[in-house]
Amino acid sequence: MSNLNNQTYKRNKQTVQDLNEHCIRLDQKHALERKMKFLLDCRGYLIVNDIKGSYIEFGSFRSETQYCAFNILEKTQKVSAYVGLDTFTGEPEMSHAESELIPYVSKGSFASNYEEVREFVESSIGKKGKLIIGDFRDKSVMEKCERFTPISISMIDCNLTSSIASSIQFTMKNIVPGGLVFLDDFYTNFATGQPEVYNLLNSIAAQNGKVLVEHGTYHPFAKSFVVCDN
Repeated sequence: MSNLNNQTYKRNKQTVQDLNEHCIRLDQKHALERKMKFLLDCRGYLIVNDIKGSYIEFGSFRSETQYCAFNILEKTQKVSAYVGLDTFTGEPEMSHAESELIPYVSKGSFASNYEEVREFVESSIGKKGKLIIGDFRDKSVMEKCERFTPISISMIDCNLTSSIASSIQFTMKNIVPGGLVFLDDFYTNFATGQPEVYNLLNSIAAQNGKVLVEHGTYHPFAKSFVVCDN
């Protein structure tokens, strides 16, 4: 191999090595990283703006994000309760349209054991940790959340557009001025080429006299907003 070819080979090899190292360094190391970043971004915001209320999570699954919220936000002394909602039996029945939008889930996906989750919440969060069982689209289930209002932070982490719509509706009716809403599936449900969640969020916010201010983007799926009175 000539000196020129040898130098080019070494340079290309080093370039590939550098690029590989940067890809690894910048890659998310944990499945909950985007949610952790959001919660970390919330701390100073809650303190400076004196935003008080409950943290409520629609789609708690194993309540790992619920615990992260407690671990990160409890230091602010602004959060009155950490509430997780889930069916604990996995995704509920979905319409044909919803199954077309989100082909990566089916009925029963993301099921968890309620008793195991309850024990985890009781041992890791304590008295401020609350669980509510049921389908968010059921009015009687949502009524159980009312004793934990007003809301300061709403973490919406459910896949079905009908469940997301119900979660947004409850949030917009019960969130404090300046409260935060995080939609983990904001950049999903795009299979039809339409921004389904974006349209839902803006429509329901307007119906409830709310204005949304962009807060943060947490790739690959999530976005957050500050909710203000119109």
